[in-house]
Amino acid sequence: MNKFYILITLFIIVMFFDVFPKPSPLPTSNINTSERIHFTPPSGVITVVSPNGSESWLAGSSQIISWTDDIAENVMIELYKGGSFQSFISTGTSSDGSSTWDIPLSLASGSDYTIKITSVDSVNVFDFSDANFTISTPVITVTTPNGGEDYLIGSSQIITWTDNLTNNVEIQLYKGGSFHSSITTSTSSDGAYTWNISNSLIQGSDYKIRISSADDNNTFDLSDANFTLSNEIIVTTPNGGESW
Repeated sequence: MNKFYILITLFIIVMFFDVFPKPSPLPTSNINTSERIHFTPPSGVITVVSPNGSESWLAGSSQIISWTDDIAENVMIELYKGGSFQSFISTGTSSDGSSTWDIPLSLASGSDYTIKITSVDSVNVFDFSDANFTISTPVITVTTPNGGEDYLIGSSQIITWTDNLTNNVEIQLYKGGSFHSSITTSTSSDGAYTWNISNSLIQGSDYKIRISSADDNNTFDLSDANFTLSNEIIVTTPNGGESW
């Protein structure tokens, strides 16, 4: 009887291994290395080109902000002053490498400005100007006539001034504190203009010159004091008593 059970047990063991064979090991020599998955890190580089340090731009002017990038989404452009956020220049513009910035005339002068450009889809993809750039307030200063001059009506005189503008200027004649006439509505901001004084002007000792930006009438200067227009030549020196 025991032999019978032993035979049955052996039969069951043999049948088990025939039905459930051991798994074959995986082949190692036939792996196709070309089918391996390669990971490519996502793109995302922005580099500010201009302003990138040492530029000097005038408040009220238009300037080109430029950069390079390898992104498809829009970018945001911000203005920083003294290392702190100042204002948005653009909350979203095409990542095409350039954007025109109309600098507000009200922007304070300073030599501690930088630009930050950021991907609108990823705040971690950005770049700053490498160094500070300067924004200056437009300034005009009349130098001649600036008070005390006596010009002959019908003569030609040189009006002079200094400025830091790139646009043209307008020159006007004032009399008694009020606008009298236009000398020129637009001339180069090169610091000098030849004024052919009209014979129709009347004599007076209460004239002034006003020079203003042709693009912004609020940027201007007046002669510090009155000058005179006269119809006759008056010798002032020597006028008697001198010993030369």
